[in-house]
Amino acid sequence: MLDQDGRASFDVWGFPNGEQRTFTGTVSRDGVQHPVSLDVTSNAREPITAEPLEFVGAQQTTEGTLVTFRGTPGARYDLSTQGQHTSGTIAPDGLVRWAVSIPQGQVARVSWTTFGEAGAHHGVQEVAGPGVDDAAPAQIRVVGVEATATADVARVTIAGNAGDAVELHDGAFWWSGRLDDAGRASFDVWDFPNGEERTLRGEVRRGSQRIDTAITVTSEARKPVHAEALEHLDTTFTERGADVTFGGTPGASFRFAGPGEGPWSGVVPEDGLVRFSMVLDDRGAGVLSWQTIGDDHVAHTGTLEVQRPVTAEPGRGTVDPGFTVPGDQTGEPGDGDGGQPGDGGQTGDPGDPGDQTGDPGNGDDDGTPVADVAAEVLRPNGVTGTGILRVQDRSIAEYSSYYADVLIDGKQTESVLVSGKLREQSVRTGGPGAHTLELRKDGRSLTTVQYTVPETVSPVEPWQPTEQFAAALVGVNRVTKAVSYTVQDAGLTAPGARYTVQAWVDGRPVGVATVDATAHTETFPGGKAGTHRVELRTTDGRVLGGFEYTVPGAAA
Repeated sequence: MLDQDGRASFDVWGFPNGEQRTFTGTVSRDGVQHPVSLDVTSNAREPITAEPLEFVGAQQTTEGTLVTFRGTPGARYDLSTQGQHTSGTIAPDGLVRWAVSIPQGQVARVSWTTFGEAGAHHGVQEVAGPGVDDAAPAQIRVVGVEATATADVARVTIAGNAGDAVELHDGAFWWSGRLDDAGRASFDVWDFPNGEERTLRGEVRRGSQRIDTAITVTSEARKPVHAEALEHLDTTFTERGADVTFGGTPGASFRFAGPGEGPWSGVVPEDGLVRFSMVLDDRGAGVLSWQTIGDDHVAHTGTLEVQRPVTAEPGRGTVDPGFTVPGDQTGEPGDGDGGQPGDGGQTGDPGDPGDQTGDPGNGDDDGTPVADVAAEVLRPNGVTGTGILRVQDRSIAEYSSYYADVLIDGKQTESVLVSGKLREQSVRTGGPGAHTLELRKDGRSLTTVQYTVPETVSPVEPWQPTEQFAAALVGVNRVTKAVSYTVQDAGLTAPGARYTVQAWVDGRPVGVATVDATAHTETFPGGKAGTHRVELRTTDGRVLGGFEYTVPGAAA
């Protein structure tokens, strides 16, 4: 209906600017209709294609932080942050201004959206609030790369502007942090072998400003260590016990178990020497278990038996073999003076006319035995590289003893206790093939043994266990944690019959024991607090018996 001015308006959709159309119809009044035709050229507004908003800047005002964006005139916009919101149409000058409240010292994330008849865009802009240093950040650089205690891990140090925040990544690696007051920061890169080069990419930020960055790093990480077994080098007896020295692989970790004062664990130093202070029992004996492991998680374990040498004190009138008595010119029997009966002195009694010292002739100046040492290697095993050394010095009293160095093919491997009593000890024997074992004391050779290590298993014991084998727990020392037990095989009726068993605790060998017809006590280190299972096995692996014991402590 035409208004009183004879006019009416209507919208034509889908009628682009400049297009011409002819509209036809009728005009009616009082029931009389007249045809009409109209030619129209469109003056419609051109469609707006919105472009993304561009952040112009922000400034602090009394009304808050004034944020300014530039967009497409006529396009719609929507802004929001921290519960605040505004929207509208972009002005002809293309600028959108919004005063927003941002807390002191904080950076706000302003989300924006803009859209028109075509195109819609969304984004986020960080805006610095009052009191925020919004200066442009600086590029970073690498100032140091060094190894860490862990293999294949490099520590990288970067430098830039103090206070800048940095984020770096490369594959699985990701790190973020802030440069300190000196403009530096350090971080570790794992799985980064020595000599490998990597490029770490990321960004540097300050306030609302950020720049892309990239650094190239060459690893100086420590190379992985493959540990070799510890080698016993020296034993020095002290008032409380003994200080033992081992040779190991520098960089490998080590751990000890047994009565002592430590150190119990650590890393083998550059000189390869590891020392442990043992506490010996009332008999002057002790057993130390050790383990060493490298970065490849290959571990080596072993035990060391220590026995303090016993100084003989023979009775009057006798001279105990291996005990040197200085002459005192008193003429008393047994003191080695010029009138000793039977010593070859000047009394006319039978003796060696060439010996004028009264020394029994079987010791050196400090009483160290030098003769009549018998040794043999039993059951060498080509798989484990170990065997049993049976050794005795028949020139000294049963209760006398000393330490001798063991050399395999001319290389010292360990030290063993030699006494007047026949002893059996576990020793290294080398790999399959022929070898020579030599015992030395103070650089002097005591005896040599030729033996062959088979490629498979050790020779069979000359005597075999019987059904009368028995083993029983004696007790656990609450201080040293040493375990005492008895072993016996009453079925060994032949003279001199004996065989060797190995003590295994929780599947790990801890010592050896000689079994004969007489019950006797053996010991081994009990280990950590808790209940453990002991198996006594023959050298070919058969289990003869066992028992359980409990080491007191928190886990018991």
